[in-house]
Amino acid sequence: MRQVNQRTINIIKEFEGFRAEAYRDAAGVWTIGYGTTAAAGVGVTPVPGMTITNRFASILFVAI
Repeated sequence: MRQVNQRTINIIKEFEGFRAEAYRDAAGVWTIGYGTTAAAGVGVTPVPGMTITNRFASILFVAI
């Protein structure tokens, strides 16, 4: 796993944006938080109506 400094994480999170409710991205993939999809392999599979807190989304983002 690569280590990324906090500044880089903040820039990526700012660019990606936070969405508390699951949505389909431009490719039609269900996504939540800071761009987490089922393909991220972190044990979360976004589905319609699913919500997430900013704190949990941040934990998932760093786990990727």
